[in-house]
Amino acid sequence: VVVVREEEVANVENDIALFHGNEKKKICLTTESVSDLSEEMLRRYDVKMISYYVRTEEGRFCDVTEMSSENISEYLRQPGRYVASDAPSVEEYEAFFEKNLEDAEQVIHICMAEKSGRGYYRAKKAAERFTNVHVLDCGTTSCGMGLLTLDMVRMLGKTEDVEELKAYLELKKQVIRTSCVLATPERLYSGGQCSKPLKILCE
Repeated sequence: VVVVREEEVANVENDIALFHGNEKKKICLTTESVSDLSEEMLRRYDVKMISYYVRTEEGRFCDVTEMSSENISEYLRQPGRYVASDAPSVEEYEAFFEKNLEDAEQVIHICMAEKSGRGYYRAKKAAERFTNVHVLDCGTTSCGMGLLTLDMVRMLGKTEDVEELKAYLELKKQVIRTSCVLATPERLYSGGQCSKPLKILCE
């Protein structure tokens, strides 16, 4: 007859709980601050975010945590001010992917449209270090990017097949279009997204 003490059973149960608690999830969904998803949404849907930067005459600031949309609007009301966005460096993307791979077997990163900046190129370059990081060009930015990210969260509840998820994003991004109307072209011009002749024409 083998006698097992109560404390030994408790220790085994704790070890099992610890083991399961350390299990990696299949896929970690990540995105960028330009998706305009709130912190509450990121927490609720378990989406990880890497921040872009905002460059001004005063320096470079981390999007969201150091510089908000309200801050930028107020700053641009001052004569002669400019702002420009800057994507994370390749090294920052690498560190971001590495950190999220501690908790997941695969990372699917939803990136701002390739033509909208340098983020896609840098993220793809960083992903070359890994075999399980997938960088997807969402074809848009801002709220359109946020909508696609949330739609991918929903799809992730149905399948964890990476190829299916990649194909789904390629399909969905064809039907999402976003646009905005600005009072003046100053913000686009100061950020290098609008030429001087076009700025003059719009004015």
